[in-house]
Formats: sequence, C-alpha cells, structure tokens
Amino acid sequence: MADIRRLVTLKDIKNEVSNTGGEADASGWTAAAGAGSAGAPVQVTANRPGSTGTKAVQTTGATVTANAGIQLLAEAASKPVSPGQRVFGYGHGRGTTAATFLDLRISFYDSASVLISHASVQVVVPTTNTWYELQGSATAPANSAFCSLNLLQTNTSTSPVLQADDFMLVID
Repeated sequence: MADIRRLVTLKDIKNEVSNTGGEADASGWTAAAGAGSAGAPVQVTANRPGSTGTKAVQTTGATVTANAGIQLLAEAASKPVSPGQRVFGYGHGRGTTAATFLDLRISFYDSASVLISHASVQVVVPTTNTWYELQGSATAPANSAFCSLNLLQTNTSTSPVLQADDFMLVID
C-alpha cells in the first residue's frame, strides 16, 4: 500500500476534500447512524498532536444501538470517479466514547448517487480518546460515478462521540 504522504511529495495531486478538518467550520460534512440518530457535524477544539490546526469535526449519536455505529462523511457522494480508478484516503479519527472499532472507508456511488459499496481501507481497535492516523486505497468498482471518504465508529455506548481531522481523498 502506498503511503499517501509519499504520494503527495512524488506527484502533483489534488485533495478532493475541501473542508479537511473543520478549521473554519463543519460545512460539507454529514453524519449518519446505523440505528438511532447522529447529530449534525459541528466544529470542536481538538488539539490533535501533530496537527497544524486546533479544530476537528464531531458528531454525537443519540439512542444508537450498540455496535450499529455512527459515521462522519466528508462531502458525501460528490467526487467524480470512473470504474477502475484508484482512490486514496487519509485522515485522523478519534472516538471520545468506548468503541469496538474505527473504520476509514471509501464509499462508491452510481450516477444517481446510490451507494454501490464501501471499501474499508484501514480498521483499528481504538482506545478511547486516542487519535489514529488512518490511510489506504481502493479501486472504484463497476458503475462507479462518485466517491467519498468517511469514518465509521462502532459503539458500545448509546451516545457515541466521533471526531475526524485532516481528511484527504485523492483520485489517481
């Protein structure tokens, strides 16, 4: 797997995520829950070690069924992609409540913005309140027209809290 940071130095690339980590606000981000609800993404002070900024994007779940999960999506289903194209994802994630895993995923959609599939590019078993650097790549499947980058947290709490920072989506 190519390290996206090395790719950045070797090739002229464009990060497809316009609001990478909420430094100005939480615009362009959406949230969802597997069962229950996820609050609208908000900008929070995060002070992630190694970050040049001080803000992140956060969602808080309400009455979320255990292990159903909540997720943050960076500009859902809005980045054009063609079948067979390689897509690289990078970002930092943190659960501030107990979680069973954090999953950085690239989601692929058809021309009607209907979900085709999620590609889990890196999954970690997190420690509460610890930031994780996540990265990986996936190849766009048949019928792909759009893609997006998202972070999923499965929860052990009915009110999970999920934060994302410094997201990058690169389409090769």
